[in-house]
Amino acid sequence: MPKYQAALKWDDLDEEKGSLLVTKTLYNPNNNINKYQLLTPKTSGSIRAIRIHERLIKMLKRHAEIKLQKGPLYR
Repeated sequence: MPKYQAALKWDDLDEEKGSLLVTKTLYNPNNNINKYQLLTPKTSGSIRAIRIHERLIKMLKRHAEIKLQKGPLYR
């Protein structure tokens, strides 16, 4: 099963401000998930903070807890 990647990382979550920071983009010109790059967005206007609901923050934190409990077998 392929390992999926995303441009958003846990460090991009700002719990105190209730936002996700968009500072990079996933570049994959040949649609090969094993050969990708994380780059800065094409325009400076694409770098931004997106406000997210407190409920989503709680869900993400719970997801992280489960992932830590299950260890490397977690999918």
